[in-house]
Amino acid sequence: DAAANTEPYFSSAAMKDSDLRSALIAAQAARIRHDAANEKLFAHRALDILTGLRNTWPPQLFTSYTSRPDIQSLVKGITPIPN
Repeated sequence: DAAANTEPYFSSAAMKDSDLRSALIAAQAARIRHDAANEKLFAHRALDILTGLRNTWPPQLFTSYTSRPDIQSLVKGITPIPN
């Protein structure tokens, strides 16, 4: 619930890395609670953020960022990283 509550703040503050992490953690928490609706909501939000980053960051930066172990562990099982 805490991650779900912080996601709108990070989104409005244009803190995309924190926004992404909050959405991914909220999706994982929803999955653990067997809350399919919120898991889907936050997974889609995370995918939207990743797509936005892919479209605005240089390709090398996006690839480097999404290859980080901390990001990989959050993304794993939630949503595919856009190419």
